[in-house]
Amino acid sequence: MNEEDGRVDHTKLRTVKQIVAEAPWLTEGKMRWLLFHRDSNGLARSGAVLRVGGRLYIHIDGFQAWLADNTCAA
Repeated sequence: MNEEDGRVDHTKLRTVKQIVAEAPWLTEGKMRWLLFHRDSNGLARSGAVLRVGGRLYIHIDGFQAWLADNTCAA
């Protein structure tokens, strides 16, 4: 995302299926669960999720930053 002028780099947007294809450790069900709970898990506040019409798109850089901030070592 370009925070300086508010524009979004459309080449960085992904659908749920595209995210899952790029991240084999993530299932489609888990990704949809994360999106369903985006208000409570901070994903909505991160700016990584965009709604265009009736569809949700994930900004890959924003999602990766959110993921890094919300994971812990086991």
